[in-house]
Amino acid sequence: MKKYCILFGLIALLLGLIPIWALEAGNSLPAFQLPRVEGGVYSVSADLGQKKLVVWLTDFDAQAMLLLPRLVDLSSRLPNTRFILISVNGEDTSKALAAKQQFQLPFPVLLDPQGRICQQLCGFYIQGVEPNNNLIVTASNGLVLLTDYLPGYPLKDLEDKLK
Repeated sequence: MKKYCILFGLIALLLGLIPIWALEAGNSLPAFQLPRVEGGVYSVSADLGQKKLVVWLTDFDAQAMLLLPRLVDLSSRLPNTRFILISVNGEDTSKALAAKQQFQLPFPVLLDPQGRICQQLCGFYIQGVEPNNNLIVTASNGLVLLTDYLPGYPLKDLEDKLK
């Protein structure tokens, strides 16, 4: 009997990790507001309908930190695109703040302390873990063009998609 309880518990846990719904190409990016790492609140609705958006949900690990200078460069070459970084590190703001300061990031770095927006965009949230589809690219009208994993998705392909 104990074996079955453990087995059912494991199955329930695994099912809880499977996204029930995640944003896909063709969907509209929902409007949301999140606190900025340096203070204040950012509302995505200010950019929806104005610019193409690149939303990256990241844990700011070593691999992500290596990618940030390339994203800064890319953002400088794409003035009609807004890059938005969202921390998946819960209430720990240290990595996001360090990245913002170290690289003088010219785009919003946002905090999602309860993972509400991560859950809404990616289908699930585990603190400190990047979702599989942590990269969302929209057209200027807010329609999702691409969901993928960054790092992993080639930045050259991303640039071509945004031109």
